[in-house]
Amino acid sequence: MSRLVNVALVIGALAIVVGSFAFAGADPRSPPDMMSARITKALDAIDATPEQRSAVQAASLDIQAKLRASDHAGRNATGEIAELLAADQVDPVALQHLMDSRTDQMKLLTAAIIPDLIKAHDALTPAQRQALYEDWTARQEVREQLQH
Repeated sequence: MSRLVNVALVIGALAIVVGSFAFAGADPRSPPDMMSARITKALDAIDATPEQRSAVQAASLDIQAKLRASDHAGRNATGEIAELLAADQVDPVALQHLMDSRTDQMKLLTAAIIPDLIKAHDALTPAQRQALYEDWTARQEVREQLQH
């Protein structure tokens, strides 16, 4: 179970990278039109060139497609886990197998997304990446203040 949590943390870290470098805080699993609007706004804010926009948007579309495919697999695993937990007695071996399988799927997902993250990163200048990161950290601070 802790491996699954660790993989979830890795995915969370990737989301932070995506948010700070290319998408300025957008969730890559959000609807494509919302995602596209957020990307456009972020790219406008850093005066991205047409070539940069094209590279970042292509990486975003690839990431979204991979996340949608993974979400489908995750829903299947969730149903299987729920079925195991609904039984009179939980089969720990079957549960461990399912969790291990999902962990392996998450590892494959992260490996598939990393090249897209690098493409988005490399399309931008260091100054542009820094500006997006500063915007992201400022919004994070506001979110944290609102939670307290």
